[in-house]
Amino acid sequence: MNKVCLSLVLIINLLSSLTYAGQDTHRCNIKAFDKVYVIKSKAHSVAVDEVIKDSNCPSSIQQKFTQVLMKFNGAVRGVYLNTAFKTTFAPYNIKVIPSSIKIISLSEFVKSRLNLGPLKVIKNLKMISKKRTIATSNEVQLSVDCSSCKNLGEKNAKITLVDVISNRTLSQWISFDLLVKTKALVSTRSIGVTNQPLSRDIVKIKPIETSTPEKLFLDVDKLQYYKLNKPLQTGQPIEAASLVPINLVTFGKLAKVMYQNGLMKLKTKAMPAKSAKYGETIQLSIPANRNIILGTVIGPNQVRVEQ
Repeated sequence: MNKVCLSLVLIINLLSSLTYAGQDTHRCNIKAFDKVYVIKSKAHSVAVDEVIKDSNCPSSIQQKFTQVLMKFNGAVRGVYLNTAFKTTFAPYNIKVIPSSIKIISLSEFVKSRLNLGPLKVIKNLKMISKKRTIATSNEVQLSVDCSSCKNLGEKNAKITLVDVISNRTLSQWISFDLLVKTKALVSTRSIGVTNQPLSRDIVKIKPIETSTPEKLFLDVDKLQYYKLNKPLQTGQPIEAASLVPINLVTFGKLAKVMYQNGLMKLKTKAMPAKSAKYGETIQLSIPANRNIILGTVIGPNQVRVEQ
């Protein structure tokens, strides 16, 4: 009996030691950067070494940790990551250093440092180094310099990293498109090129982001005075360059003439010397007395004379 009991005790101790040993192999450490400034994109993933300084975890666990971390904005605690995503990291129990990691949108950081205001938007931000992050310790401070960012369009900017303890500096160059939020007349359907004037029914006013707001055509009431010179796709903003003015006054057809001098307004009819488009100045002849006047086309068969 004593030999049997002794054998059982040895077996139990052996199993216990194997169990503890198995548990120890499932523990690993991840040492990440304190702050990670990231270019977030669904199309591209962040490399492990852009987030993690050092780790004895398997590469598959490091990849999962990086993917999980990139889902966050702001500060996230390592204990929370290990607890909330326990099944993701299973069978490993991860110790994360530091206790808190801060995830920062690089585009929002650049926008804030350049004081671009609420209407400016940064799009297609890329790092010249091809990386997706700038990862630093808490002792490193970042500044942004962009001498041309008062204007819209394609930009290059320099990010300077300064270690406040060692006073070492490092520079990173980025490129991006600087756009502005504005409203535009956007086509509600595809339209081909015809000689027919446009109708306000084919557009809607919609917020867009653009680098060339000065190119937009915004007067929905005057859209009927133009036709297209190239096809228009659904959802496409209407630009002035895509419009051709149509003749609103026709040679040989009497036009309505409005004359205004201060508070005095007169209306008559006159014969235009030529066909003309919106905004054009033309000569007209008054049939009753053959007097020649100058007027500006303001609408279909309408001319305004001011003095």
